[in-house]
Amino acid sequence: MTETAEKKSADACTEALRTYGAELLGYLEAIHPPDDAQEVFARACERIWKGMDGFRGESSLRTWLYVVVSNESKRYLSRPEARRRSETMGSFAAPGTRTATPAYRRTGPKEALRAFRDGLPPEERMLLVLRVDRELAWKDVTRALGNGEEPSATEIARRRKQFERIKEKLAAAAKSEGWIK
Repeated sequence: MTETAEKKSADACTEALRTYGAELLGYLEAIHPPDDAQEVFARACERIWKGMDGFRGESSLRTWLYVVVSNESKRYLSRPEARRRSETMGSFAAPGTRTATPAYRRTGPKEALRAFRDGLPPEERMLLVLRVDRELAWKDVTRALGNGEEPSATEIARRRKQFERIKEKLAAAAKSEGWIK
């Protein structure tokens, strides 16, 4: 790679992380305990930096970044000790550690929904955050949670069904807590 090409790649990476870095870190914080989220984010940034030349434009830059971050998250979760910590997210959600929302703005249902989300397995949390919080299209959600390749209609349908099951769990939890009838 020429020096000019390296500079353009570095500039593109810097701009991508400037634009989407906080969003990507927030996504990781919804999946991992805070210290782990920072570590995964650092590893993902390194992969983004090294792989920026590999971005082929087959998806939006934002989607590609989520693919890289999700893949790094899955790699990290494959370590048994990291998986155990991420599967017990609720124990890490002490007041002030998971949100910057002032106490007077918090509501019981919001805190309960956050606790519900934190109690989900990591892959379900990823799906929920990508679809609901980040508002990615189903194709992009499936790409981010898959291998980064163009997803098939069957794969997209499988993710949608998985999302429906999560919504059913949430509805059951809401009924048992008395939030809805």
